[in-house]
Amino acid sequence: GVLLDFVSSQAVGDLLVDAYCGSGFFGHALSERFKKIIGLDWSEPAITAARETARSHETYICGDVGEMIASLLRDEQPQTVILDPSAEGVDERVTKALQIHPPTRLIYVSCNPATLARDLARLREGYHLRAIQPFDMFPQTAKIETVAVLSAAARAIQVQGPSPTDPS
Repeated sequence: GVLLDFVSSQAVGDLLVDAYCGSGFFGHALSERFKKIIGLDWSEPAITAARETARSHETYICGDVGEMIASLLRDEQPQTVILDPSAEGVDERVTKALQIHPPTRLIYVSCNPATLARDLARLREGYHLRAIQPFDMFPQTAKIETVAVLSAAARAIQVQGPSPTDPS
């Protein structure tokens, strides 16, 4: 679908961490784009379902995303992280870990504009907002999905120096 195509077009690198992955929708759908995929979710039935259809390079881990994410970001250094939380948004421990260990690309899929705004405000230090795109996945309803794409600011900073045409 359109949302998946947009997310796919924004993903970079060889390693994807899919936080709040549920039954592995994004991990499975993007499986051919990445050499390694790690999905995290608290729901045991969802993780069981994700594992049943996982390819050999997909790993799905059941547990508290807020507890697991910091060490995973530090140890694995993923280039892309997808956040697809419930309407409650992202655990504050997750946003803190993402500031300490920023991936090259952060893709936040949200069903709640209020918690998306709150979480993007938490991430404003250390990230640049590259794109934000609403998707009307449920026509004739007030529900909307929004995808925000961020890049780590540290990776976006260019070395400043005299330009090649600068006479000084």
